[in-house]
Amino acid sequence: MHLLLVLLVFVVAFGRGGYHPWATLVLELGAAGFALWVVFDVLWKTSPEKRRRLLAQRRAWRKLPRRARHRSDVTILPPGSTLDEESHDLDLENYFLVLGYPFKRTGLELPFLLLTIWIGLSVVPLPPEWLEMISPEAYASRIEARALTTQEAALGSSPWSLAPFLTLRDMWQWLAYLALFYAAFRLAENAQRVEKLTFGLFLGGIAAGAYGVVQWLLGLQSQAGLVASIAGIRATGSFGNPNHYAAFLGMILLCSLGWLGARRTRLARAGGRRSRRVDAQEAKARLIMGGLGIVIIGLGLIFSLSRSGITFTLAGCVALALLTRRAVNSGEPETIELGRARQRPRSHRAYWALALAVAGFAVWIGIEPVLGRFAEIPAQWEAEQARPQVWRDSLGAVEDFWLTGSGLSSYRYVTANYRSFSGRLFYSWAHNDYLQLVIELGIPGLLLLLWIMAVVWQRTHRTREELASHPGIFYIHAGYCAAAIVIALHSITDFSLHLPANFTFLSVVVGVVLGLQPR
Repeated sequence: MHLLLVLLVFVVAFGRGGYHPWATLVLELGAAGFALWVVFDVLWKTSPEKRRRLLAQRRAWRKLPRRARHRSDVTILPPGSTLDEESHDLDLENYFLVLGYPFKRTGLELPFLLLTIWIGLSVVPLPPEWLEMISPEAYASRIEARALTTQEAALGSSPWSLAPFLTLRDMWQWLAYLALFYAAFRLAENAQRVEKLTFGLFLGGIAAGAYGVVQWLLGLQSQAGLVASIAGIRATGSFGNPNHYAAFLGMILLCSLGWLGARRTRLARAGGRRSRRVDAQEAKARLIMGGLGIVIIGLGLIFSLSRSGITFTLAGCVALALLTRRAVNSGEPETIELGRARQRPRSHRAYWALALAVAGFAVWIGIEPVLGRFAEIPAQWEAEQARPQVWRDSLGAVEDFWLTGSGLSSYRYVTANYRSFSGRLFYSWAHNDYLQLVIELGIPGLLLLLWIMAVVWQRTHRTREELASHPGIFYIHAGYCAAAIVIALHSITDFSLHLPANFTFLSVVVGVVLGLQPR
């Protein structure tokens, strides 16, 4: 299943980041398939005897006082059972039972459910008087649109979403992301599967990075004598937009660095026997090849010429270094290693070497276009069509749609009423996912998002504590955490999460971050 998950991520990315209708169809069908896999996997692994035992255990658990249910020193046993028989059963506080079948809790069920209901409410037709009371701006927009037609009939029931068809389409995609999140969450219970999943993402990232580098080089060749930034030559991969391509590669790069750090940690801890020394030499050669793969991904990111992508990926690398500081300073051996630790792993030095290699190749090929892009920031910041101006204009929409929002994917129909600059330039997106979320889902949508982020932060900290004594898995988990940080920062200056490929990848990343276990 981990290979199918990797395949789904890159197939969706191949369809212009998921914009092609066939890519969206693959995403939804693939998510439905993973949801069925989760259900049938639970059904297959739960015997009738275990179902009866779990149901009896839940009844006994519910009879306990509320304070005693959460105590770690309390073991709940059904009547007539012994500790040896039931010691392998589930902690009912972390599972919910459906007809006796156990599904592990993620901690995000309630905010996910409320957010899904809130999105669904935006497409429910409301009587005109209700619509005018709940969302006056949506009501006024409906009346104004109706005045432009020849129909004289009174306004009928209408939803508060200004683009109900697009909102309904986004609703289906949101359900697909939830299914992929839970599939990755369940997959992460097996650390070996996560390692194979990350390796598959790494290989796909090498192909995506090489594709972008080849695009850039061929573009220079076809535009011989021109500077890349002037000719508009940028690596876009299969996305079409270099910024979204950079966000995708940034997440892959951080996950791959975590995987590479885990492999190097195990190599540093291996030793003792001659046969193991031979294995260590082979592993070292593989690490060198892995480093070359990181260089290719990094070059694809650099030659996208995406300033936000490069900047926030560097910030993600700093976050990865901080997250793995405990593993670097730890001298405790890991149970899955080949032998006792003979030296402390120095993966941070390896990261510096990879960074220098990427910079060296970039300088050798030609880094002037990248520097030119960053040099253009002051001039573009002062331009009236710059993104800060769009953000300031969008604040008026926040004030008018603060309660209900205007509905998902309706920003393009709202922004024209608040644009303060003239010209033919038109923004279909706010270039800030958080700001656009407030406009399209209102303050309640933003509060639900903050709730989700708070739960992810809390449970991520708990997972890191559990993985602290397993440095290899700890590195992989840190890579996924850094990938989530990268896309969260990148969404401040762009709309990368409106790309199905990026949101699909984020669903997998968050599922692994919350579900990774040492066993």
